Amino acid sequence: RKVGSAVVRNRLRRRLRAVLTDMATTLPPGALLVSASVGAVERSPAELRDDVVRLLETLQIQLCRDRP
Repeated sequence: RKVGSAVVRNRLRRRLRAVLTDMATTLPPGALLVSASVGAVERSPAELRDDVVRLLETLQIQLCRDRP
């Protein structure tokens, strides 16, 4: 376990779930596997949201490049 105690991991899990739930209508269908590093614990909820948005935008760009 790379990220803190159970309390810390669960708090981070709830924050990430809230971010992705809010973005559910903009996400493509399918499953996403999200992993967080130790530094994610220190991010504010707004910073965490910005990080996830930026990551998903980067992923979308990569997916568009890979399509024939």
